[in-house]
Amino acid sequence: MDLTIEQEFITLQDYLLDIEIKYICPLEKKLLLDKADELDLRSYCVLSHAAFEEFAENMSLKVLDEITKNFANTKQISVGLIMLLHIKGSPEDIDKIDLLYDYILEKLKDIKSSFSKEIATNNHGVSLKYLKRMFIPIGIDIPNNSRLISSLDQLAKYRGDFAHKFSSKKIKTIPSPLDLVSYVSDITEMMGEIVRRVKSMHYFAYK
Repeated sequence: MDLTIEQEFITLQDYLLDIEIKYICPLEKKLLLDKADELDLRSYCVLSHAAFEEFAENMSLKVLDEITKNFANTKQISVGLIMLLHIKGSPEDIDKIDLLYDYILEKLKDIKSSFSKEIATNNHGVSLKYLKRMFIPIGIDIPNNSRLISSLDQLAKYRGDFAHKFSSKKIKTIPSPLDLVSYVSDITEMMGEIVRRVKSMHYFAYK
C-alpha cells in the first residue's frame, strides 16, 4: 500500500531519529573524537542526506501524479498544472487541435513521462538546486529561509566530502555531532513546510 505524504514524512522523522541515536548520541558526551567516531559522523551525514533526497523525490513524484490524475479524471487545473505546461510545453499549430482537453491531456502525459525521467536520472542530491528542479515545475515554492537553506547547503557539502573522499586527509573540516543534528533538524523543518505547501494546493474545474 502506498504511503501518504504525511505518513512518509513521519517515517522520515523516525528514521532520522534512529540514526541520530545510533551515530550521534554516543558521541555527544565525548570531549575528543577519534577515527572511529569520524566514521560514525560520516555515516550519519551520508544516511541523513540520502533520506532527505529520497523523501523529496517521492513527494515530487506524488504531486506530479496527483496533478495528472486530477486533470485526467475530473478536469481540474492547478498552479502545478499551469507550471508544467508553461515550463515544459511547446507551441504547436492551433489548427491541429480539435478538443482542448485532448490536447492538454496528451501534452500532460508527455510532460509527466519526461519529468519523471528527469527526477529519476538527473537528480543528484537534496541541495537547493535539485529541490528547485523537483518542485518549482509543479507549482511548489521552496521555503526562502536563510537558516534552512544554509543547513541544506552544509549537509550537502559534507555529504559530498564524506561520500566521495575516502581519505580523511582530503577532508578539510569535520563537523561536530551537534552541528550535523542541527542541519538535519533544519532540513526536516524545510521538508515539513514543503509538505504543508503540497497539502494546500488548490484545484479548480476549468468548466
